[in-house]
Amino acid sequence: MSETELRNLKIFLNFEEVRAVRNFSKIYDALVYLKTINFFDGDDNKSLEYIGAVTHSKKNTVLTRLSELYKFIGIFLAGANLTKNELKINFELLDRFKFDRTNKIFEYTFNQTENKIKKLPFTNDTFRNYETLYDYGIAHSFASQNYDLYLEMFNKKIDFSTLNFFTSILGILIESIQQKINGYSLETLANTFGDKIDYENIFRKFRDSDEMLYSYIMLLYNLYKAFTDFNEPKYYFNTRKFHKKILKHSTGSLNSDLYLMQINYCINQTNHGKKEFYDELFDIINEKLEFGIYEELKEINYPVNHFRDYVFIAIRLKKIEWVKNFVNKYSVYLPGEFKQDEINISSGLILMEEKKFRDALKYFSRVKKTNYIYYTDSSFYKIRCYYNLRMYEEGFEEIARLRRYIEYHDEIPALSKELFMDNTNDMTCIFRYASGEIKKSDVEYHFKKTRENRKNWISEMLNQAGISI
Repeated sequence: MSETELRNLKIFLNFEEVRAVRNFSKIYDALVYLKTINFFDGDDNKSLEYIGAVTHSKKNTVLTRLSELYKFIGIFLAGANLTKNELKINFELLDRFKFDRTNKIFEYTFNQTENKIKKLPFTNDTFRNYETLYDYGIAHSFASQNYDLYLEMFNKKIDFSTLNFFTSILGILIESIQQKINGYSLETLANTFGDKIDYENIFRKFRDSDEMLYSYIMLLYNLYKAFTDFNEPKYYFNTRKFHKKILKHSTGSLNSDLYLMQINYCINQTNHGKKEFYDELFDIINEKLEFGIYEELKEINYPVNHFRDYVFIAIRLKKIEWVKNFVNKYSVYLPGEFKQDEINISSGLILMEEKKFRDALKYFSRVKKTNYIYYTDSSFYKIRCYYNLRMYEEGFEEIARLRRYIEYHDEIPALSKELFMDNTNDMTCIFRYASGEIKKSDVEYHFKKTRENRKNWISEMLNQAGISI
């Protein structure tokens, strides 16, 4: 071994999991010393005598300890992570000693690993970790001919395999439904289960034995039911209730995924006209931020834009001070290439809400043209500002610039181009009416022959003009 490998081996042997089984420090130091003086080129018996003298052990004990040490060195060389990767070392130890019938190392490590899984923050891998653990328990109890323990391990393995299977199915079903809502049909084998399984009865046995596991299972079940029936909000509120129970016992990554699915559900409810879910959205966002869960803000994932979604929701609820604090505190986590554009747009939106349209224009004008989503968004906001300021000529010029940009940028998806052009046509019509070029009847005719799912802000501009479509 190289000097670096020897140092890393010493770190490995000093891990709590290893020292709890055996303290190899004296043997390790003795072996390193013998290696330094090239003593291994000589008599093996003299090496054993030296190690025995250092450790105050007889020859047979030294041989036993060396045999144990070599197994740990085998684990080390097989690639055990030296950064103390949660359960990896434990599973490596269990795998190495699972067929040693009388080995106390296995029993100690097994009990320690079971306790560690219970204490670790809950993740999507928790059930799989239990499965792996009881697999080792099955192998060791069978090798030890302890058949009562074998049956106990086997039953536990089956229970957690079942939990892992059904929670995976529920996860797939929830994702499939969300994709279907977004216009993508995702046909998987999991879809054949659906409501054919009585999940509540299957999981009831865990209600009294492990509240956290039961709460996680029922959270997924209720979230699945919520997405299948937007007319029955009780499943959503059950989801919130169960999430609060596991929140402090789960990893940030799992909590983030669960929060984002709940946010997605509430956004879909607002799209169905249920405006009371804006308050729910704000509560979820506020709660997750208070718990330090904001990893999604760091991701480059456009056209999805969680940062702007949170700004929109709070502005709709007139929580302007909250938005200002949010932008100041959390914009630092945005990806560098989008950060300044996002700050400019969010600052402009705050000023629009405060009716400071000229100041808002300054921020929207600072947005770069490199990303079509940011540029088109800022351009539409500028047009709305010009409308509110009755700067109609400037509005016409901005609409013309935006149309040219849309026409010449091939990275814009065809469907988005079509929607953008429709919006510019609508705005042109409203501007022409506001500037006196056309009559109210012309506007009414234009909007009666266009699509009904127009943007909310188009409808707001029509209401400002005194036109009801």
